[in-house]
Amino acid sequence: MKRTDKKVQRRVLMSAVAVLLILAGAFLIFYGFRLKWKENKVQKDLKNLYYAQLSYGDEEPPPGHENGQNGGVNPGRPKPPLPLPEEPILPGDEEDPELQFDFSKLKPIALLSIPKIKLEVVVVEGTKSSDLLYAVGHFTGTALPGEKGNVAIAGHRTFVSGQFFKRLDELGPGDTIEMEYNGNHYVYRITETWVVLPDETWVIGETKESVITLVTCTPPRSTSHRLIIRGVLDENP
Repeated sequence: MKRTDKKVQRRVLMSAVAVLLILAGAFLIFYGFRLKWKENKVQKDLKNLYYAQLSYGDEEPPPGHENGQNGGVNPGRPKPPLPLPEEPILPGDEEDPELQFDFSKLKPIALLSIPKIKLEVVVVEGTKSSDLLYAVGHFTGTALPGEKGNVAIAGHRTFVSGQFFKRLDELGPGDTIEMEYNGNHYVYRITETWVVLPDETWVIGETKESVITLVTCTPPRSTSHRLIIRGVLDENP
């Protein structure tokens, strides 16, 4: 009798565990779909706002671009200290449990597309956690598309924080990065890719050439390093 009771208890326990696992899986699937739906909605609203700004002539440049140009010294390699980031390290994929998302604080400034990985995403000004939750962010103080200097952009590649730069490691020399800014279209051709530590902020420093620098975490689901994609403006796209 006691053995039978133990078998019944074991079956009940296994059934309860199975039900919990099914519920947990269903919740993760629902949560994932909800995040993707939210991401798509925010991107759609940001794109509409971007085009509305163009229509109404709202072309005020972000902070640090009052004169319309952003020249400087090419960092090359060795790397000079350049205190350009809003934070002492390049932004990563860490989650902020206290993050309060506020769409009204986002400022869309451009559209970024990468044909090879079928990416099209709105670029907002800033690289705070709230900026990168549903978009990619422009490092304030770096060049703007088409200018002389370094257009530096950060994005996430995790499921929870956004996956816009998930496939960035598939890019290589010769691939193109396209930017639409103030109604103009710019094409950057990738020249090199490399990996740096989070505190190597020299990668977003000023350059003499018109270049673009994309920054994301690597390897996926890790914040130990940053993948850097560098491209040069194609004068004859």
